[in-house]
Amino acid sequence: MANQDILAVAYGLAAASSWGTSDFSGGFVTKTSSVFGVLLVASITGTVILTICALWVGGPVPDIYALILGALAGIAGLIGLAAFYKGLASEHMGMVASLAAVISAALPVFFGMLMEGFPSNRQIAGFAAAFAAIWQLSVSEKFHTIRWRQLSLPATAGIAFGFSFILIDQAVEQSLLWPLLAAKMMGTVVLITLLRIFRIGTM
Repeated sequence: MANQDILAVAYGLAAASSWGTSDFSGGFVTKTSSVFGVLLVASITGTVILTICALWVGGPVPDIYALILGALAGIAGLIGLAAFYKGLASEHMGMVASLAAVISAALPVFFGMLMEGFPSNRQIAGFAAAFAAIWQLSVSEKFHTIRWRQLSLPATAGIAFGFSFILIDQAVEQSLLWPLLAAKMMGTVVLITLLRIFRIGTM
């Protein structure tokens, strides 16, 4: 059990590092480029990389239910990224990042409580400390000057990311890479479709 806990922490740190790097890079680029252009490049790149990994690693293809959950996670993730990058392009990157992070982390925790039972007191203390640390490290002194309507983008991003995490967690029980690939492919297809329908520029 101890080894599994350590492995979970290691995976969590690796995921947080990769997410943080991609969030910073995406937010930085969207200050001078179209949000939709950044999303398109990220989606296509992710689809190509995941396709190569899925074909190389192999593994059993899950049932249609898992692939549908993965596709739904992809749509939720696309909505989250669009709102997140749009928010990061504003002048309040710290507030956007902190609020989206807290909400996206809280939703899977609450879902886990419903499905797996209430966590221990030590786990609850850890969750509370983590949420408080994220908020304090990210929010600047200018937070008090932000209007409530400016919270809509980070709140939308956090909720969409949270549902994406919940859905993909349910989807990868049979196989890891194929549901992830379904998520990324669905997000890419939806994005390209919306860009063509509404004739949105990507430059």
